[in-house]
Amino acid sequence: MNLCLTTPAPFPDRSTNFLRRLGFEPVTDGSRLMTDGAAVIDVDPEPRARAGVRIWSEALDGAAGETLERLGAVAFEGGQLVAAPSGVQVWVMDGPGPDLALVQRGAVLGSFAGVSLETPSLSRSVAFWRGLLGLQVAAGGADEGWVTLRKPGMVDLSLMGPLACPHSFANPSFTYFNGERNPEVLGAIRAKGIEVFEEVGSKGGAPAENAILREPGGVGFFVFND
Repeated sequence: MNLCLTTPAPFPDRSTNFLRRLGFEPVTDGSRLMTDGAAVIDVDPEPRARAGVRIWSEALDGAAGETLERLGAVAFEGGQLVAAPSGVQVWVMDGPGPDLALVQRGAVLGSFAGVSLETPSLSRSVAFWRGLLGLQVAAGGADEGWVTLRKPGMVDLSLMGPLACPHSFANPSFTYFNGERNPEVLGAIRAKGIEVFEEVGSKGGAPAENAILREPGGVGFFVFND
């Protein structure tokens, strides 16, 4: 496992209880890392914790050191911290990262599609992630207002340009795409009493086709039909 999201958790039980209701479990007993079998989130109780992206240095592209130096990365014990063009903090940890065998197991949220970030500049964001991780454009483009970046063995990153999303956006967010199954998935979420942060695509009083959840530390979950 080479990439996860972090969420600040001054009251860790609030985040872990929310995540457990969504099918997340600690990757090992006592671990801060929680997974639904595909997405991984670090529930970080440290006072300096911020919502962001955590990666491990083994996943870095060969020229990543130049990118970090150029952007003025800040060294801390165990790694370096840098801000992506989206404004999201990126924690670059020393070492290979946890050895996890991630297998999606019918998560409450459905089919995991990757991590989404909203950015004021698609071009600068593409250059940042290409320089750091060697990700390449796999879909979309600047003229479409979104780009999906991909690299074998890594979580997909979807970058959304300014004014591209007609709904709220928490940076960063997990994305799940469920096609025509999404109403069923959202029904199961509501049945668990999980609060929906925003409903998207509701028509004529019918239940919304898409929904956004937000866990207590601020990380978002897009549960969409496509």
